[in-house]
Amino acid sequence: MRFPRTCYDRGPDVRLLSAVAFIAVLVLTPDGAALRAQSQPALPARFDSYVKAHVKLTSDQHRQLLAGQPVTQLLETDPAKEVAIFGAVWVNAPVARYLSAVKDIESFEKGGNFLVTKRISSPPRLEDFGQLSLPPDDVADLRACKVGECEVKLGETALTHIQKETDWAKPNAAADVDRSMRRLAHEYVTAYLDHIRLEEAEVLPLAERLLTEGDWAELDAAFMQNRDPLTYRDGQDEFRPLFKRILMTLPAPIGLGPAMEALNASHPTGR
Repeated sequence: MRFPRTCYDRGPDVRLLSAVAFIAVLVLTPDGAALRAQSQPALPARFDSYVKAHVKLTSDQHRQLLAGQPVTQLLETDPAKEVAIFGAVWVNAPVARYLSAVKDIESFEKGGNFLVTKRISSPPRLEDFGQLSLPPDDVADLRACKVGECEVKLGETALTHIQKETDWAKPNAAADVDRSMRRLAHEYVTAYLDHIRLEEAEVLPLAERLLTEGDWAELDAAFMQNRDPLTYRDGQDEFRPLFKRILMTLPAPIGLGPAMEALNASHPTGR
């Protein structure tokens, strides 16, 4: 069995990127049992292999995870384009209970830093995005910003459409921008789900049949070493420790420090 692979699809019109991508990994056992005291406690084999090969936790972090404490680790990415953070905590609950909670996503993700959580219909509907709106400063920025410099990350086609089709002199220009953003979000999610369905129905089954273990290992190595030659600059890695320190100190939603402290306070055993 291989660790699941996910392809990143930028989409033709809109490129929705966050400054920080937080990968939350909840480690559960089928019956809800925590890691029991034993002479040599261990993570599930596939997960342990992934952690060692790609996450590269320190020995102290590995021990914390085995002890039921939450851990975070800055992943190796191109800092000129994105930042990815791995997070894991052992959850002392049956898998079925966790899945049931996640399926009710609107209740599972509410309050605190969650402004709005909406379950997307199948297929997605435009009204699913009815609560999507931009802050006034983002709307003002969109009026004249350039691709790659806007606060809201959009592709050239989408940005040009909003700037040219919006009557910025109207008192309700912000409402028009919100309607455009809802349409773009609907188109993006629809295209993304169509892409995923194509992968799952045709591409991945074909790859499973034709590729050897050596092929998969070569693909994994190439993926983990990938860097965009147009944006990467030598020497940027020297800033990673400083960025990690800042990220783990700033309050949510900008950083993760107090958020992790709150998690530890509410779950002192991490379970």
